[in-house]
Amino acid sequence: MNPPHAVTVQQTGQFQHPFCGCCDNCGLCLMTVVAPCYIFGKTAEAVGEDCLMWGVAYIFLRCIAGAIIRGKVRESRGIQGDGVEDVCKHWFCPLCALIQDHLEVFENVLRGRLNVLFFGNSSSSTAFGAAMMDSFE
Repeated sequence: MNPPHAVTVQQTGQFQHPFCGCCDNCGLCLMTVVAPCYIFGKTAEAVGEDCLMWGVAYIFLRCIAGAIIRGKVRESRGIQGDGVEDVCKHWFCPLCALIQDHLEVFENVLRGRLNVLFFGNSSSSTAFGAAMMDSFE
């Protein structure tokens, strides 16, 4: 049995967040506009890659680097798609692609970490932590 703070990943075959839902999380949207390479690097790190290397790669090779990491995000979550689609999304709407990728790998991870950090491991505190996180969205 998983501990109460364990993070589970749903593999639904599609992203949990809409592609054009960039402004659903205003803080992340602003941070992505100001420092897209940082957001990209943290997303790459979440799928097992080097944050600094991929953050720098994003500056010079946005579409290629974006497609590679988006492919890893899709693979890790069981999401359908292909490399051509990933390149197109990072070419035509890079901020939406960055935010969708970032939310896909970090939303559940962040929720789980904050629950453990602030509320301990009990199931009642985990429910409280989830309610607190919902208030920030």
